[in-house]
Parts: sequence; C-alpha cells; structure tokens
Amino acid sequence: MKKLLRFFLQGLLYTAPIAITGYILYLIFHNVDGLLQKWLQQFLGIKIPGLGIIFLVTMLIIIGFIGQTIIAKPFKHGISRKNKI
Repeated sequence: MKKLLRFFLQGLLYTAPIAITGYILYLIFHNVDGLLQKWLQQFLGIKIPGLGIIFLVTMLIIIGFIGQTIIAKPFKHGISRKNKI
C-alpha cells in the first residue's frame, strides 16, 4: 500500500507542473486572443483567427532567449569559473 501511495504522489509531482503550465498557457492564449481580436476588429475591421497562439509562441521564444542570455549564460559562466579555481 505504501508503494502505491508513493507511486501516486510521484505521478502527481510529474504531471502537476505540466498540467499547471498547460492551464496557464490556455488562460493567456484565451485572454490575449480575445483582447487582440477586439482591438483588431474595432480599429482595423479585420479578424485573424489564431492570433493569440502566434503572440503566445512569440512571447515564449522571447522569454526563452532572455532567460538563456541574461540568466543561464552568466550562471553557467560563474559555475565553470568556480570549478577552475
């Protein structure tokens, strides 16, 4: 019974971050898509389906780039420099 409980908790720990991330991405997509569609419809009179997903993917790429260059590179550089001393 202990093993089953441990497996259950491990499965929960593995799937929870994926589910939470998916839900947050869905909320962002839904809200951004709604705002952008209203804005485009009101000011330009056009409707572009899927604009929220394009925006979301673009923002994730930008965040990944910033994280890689500003956070990860200096961190890796500091770790490798510390190991050489």
